[in-house]
Amino acid sequence: MTKLQGSYRKTYPHFSLTKSMNETPAMTRIRDLVQTALATSYLTVEAENQLRQLLTTQYDLEDFNAFMTLQEAAMTGLVRQESRETVAK
Repeated sequence: MTKLQGSYRKTYPHFSLTKSMNETPAMTRIRDLVQTALATSYLTVEAENQLRQLLTTQYDLEDFNAFMTLQEAAMTGLVRQESRETVAK
């Protein structure tokens, strides 16, 4: 394990710098949920819950980067979150 991998492992324990060999096309990936949210400018409660679940599993660099992109889009208002709208009502 390199120094970079070790530092990521401490901060993001489910993050992997390698692609998962067990990944199947039918499996929902973080990047797929992010792509939908960015395309619609909306993150549903269901998708948010799926993201929480997926973030407890091992994911690769592409998924990690996609999630960071979604976080930035939500913070800047490019993506609205259904969960935040529900609370505001």
